[in-house]
Amino acid sequence: MTRAAGGTPTRTKHTQSPKYRSPHVDNARSTLTNDIPEVPEVKLLPLMNAVLIDIPLDQLNSVCDKLISDGHIIYINKNPKWRCLPRNPSTVKKPETEVFKFIVIIINLIDASCSEQSDVNCLADGDRGPTSFRHDRSRPDGFFYLGEQQKRSNLVMWLYVFFTLEFKKAGGKDNQIDNRAKMMWSLHHMMRNDARRRFVHGMTCENTKARLWYHDRCDIVASEEFDLNKDWKHLVRIVLSYLDPSPVVWFM
Repeated sequence: MTRAAGGTPTRTKHTQSPKYRSPHVDNARSTLTNDIPEVPEVKLLPLMNAVLIDIPLDQLNSVCDKLISDGHIIYINKNPKWRCLPRNPSTVKKPETEVFKFIVIIINLIDASCSEQSDVNCLADGDRGPTSFRHDRSRPDGFFYLGEQQKRSNLVMWLYVFFTLEFKKAGGKDNQIDNRAKMMWSLHHMMRNDARRRFVHGMTCENTKARLWYHDRCDIVASEEFDLNKDWKHLVRIVLSYLDPSPVVWFM
């Protein structure tokens, strides 16, 4: 059958090419960024309100007050700061996953400040990746997952991962581009790995600047930057939404 005159030709997607199934993750990852060369940037607060579980204001304030009273949030020249977070991660002479283990500490502190404990755990281990039924050698720097606490990423199934993290000690365009490509692939892999998923989330960090990411079956967006120290209550709000005791919300 011939195509009708004036019809729109079909554009072949890079993710439909053999390169998408390459055993080399960099090659496979590039097919996704070629199909989606730009990710829309949106305001942080509207994104949180739209895609995160609603957290009552009194609960948020209670957790924030406890973090302050327990000395986990300190003030230097009237500027708030996480006690466990290096003032400038770019100057710390350790690997990224070692420097950013403060993220795991922060998640545990927030969880401990809640009245009800969660089944959600966080792991920062960029040397290994979660296991998967699909061939995939990607290794997110960190992730949130459901289940028992593990010490190594390869002891966790991708099936139970719902939020991934990518870290860079310093900012700059090249680091942002690298984090973006890795984040897009992790979000994509979580969605293709489980047909029940309606959406997944992630966060990229360059030094103390972070972005919240959201990916569903139709769209992918990233928030504007926020500072982990200055905007620490935003981080608390984000983490609290994932500590909901009902895991079904992430799979249905």
